[in-house]
Amino acid sequence: MSILTQIAKSRQIYAFLNAQRRCKSSTVAEFKYQKKLNVPPESLGIVAGRKWLPGSTAQNNKFPKRIAAPKVNMPAVYTASETQTSVTTWAEKARGIIDSKLHIFGAILFRGLPILNSGHLAQFVKALGYEQHSYAGGSGTRRNVDDYIMTANDTDPSPFSIEPHNEMSYTNHYPHKILFYCDQPVGPGRGGENVIADGRVIEKHLHPDVLIKCEIGRASCRERV
Repeated sequence: MSILTQIAKSRQIYAFLNAQRRCKSSTVAEFKYQKKLNVPPESLGIVAGRKWLPGSTAQNNKFPKRIAAPKVNMPAVYTASETQTSVTTWAEKARGIIDSKLHIFGAILFRGLPILNSGHLAQFVKALGYEQHSYAGGSGTRRNVDDYIMTANDTDPSPFSIEPHNEMSYTNHYPHKILFYCDQPVGPGRGGENVIADGRVIEKHLHPDVLIKCEIGRASCRERV
């Protein structure tokens, strides 16, 4: 699927006890699960009145003032217990969580990993073991940063708001998973938010007639592609 001795007899007891002490003091590399991401309300992105967001500046628009706060398990949060363990080992542990939980939660946030640059991120993604997806046919302006890693958007400066969407949904070879990594957080009021929404929940709120039109449009798109 698409989308890092032999010892003298007199020292045997000491060595055994010392090994026990080391085991007791060592830290086990595990992810700590948190069902909800807590963020300050003032840090949530502005929606109503946001420039270039269709309809948001219309008089009496019904847009909420800010992006909705994270909900339970959207995303589910998994924090690394320490940073001494290798990136590849953490990737192996993350793979187990992704395979068993992603289809349930829809989004997972991994925090506290020893990933400090794009090279570390490339190691992590490679160690996950998923088949890498090509961006051939994609409509965004992106460039390769490292193996398996691309920029999210190189349109600079970009005044436009990129609304929630399914990655490469206009093609017949869209990725099954997508990973995001923030290398350098921007300052308050500068934008840069990557909004994540659960398409399964949105679908439940759509009128049946809209769903029919979406199915017709998707079939037509597949035929053209």
